[in-house]
Amino acid sequence: MRPGQGQTLIDVAVELGGRAEASWAIAMRSGVGLTDDVSGMELDVPSVAADPETAEAMAAYGAKPACDGAPEQADRKPIGTAMIGRDMI
Repeated sequence: MRPGQGQTLIDVAVELGGRAEASWAIAMRSGVGLTDDVSGMELDVPSVAADPETAEAMAAYGAKPACDGAPEQADRKPIGTAMIGRDMI
């Protein structure tokens, strides 16, 4: 499985395994660290989900969590002189 734009191991674990704890198993199987940049890498994901109900619901809704990306300009909201991005998880 290749992670999507801005996906971390935790995002992949939640999307496919239903729980963030599955990120450790993915990291170990794929030979990467939990905080490594995995964009574009082929990851070895366990076939059994840690939380199958959540994983199935994520798939049914087409949810693709990605918390390591910069928000598009349209997703930024001005707060005083700063621009605050919105996370879409």
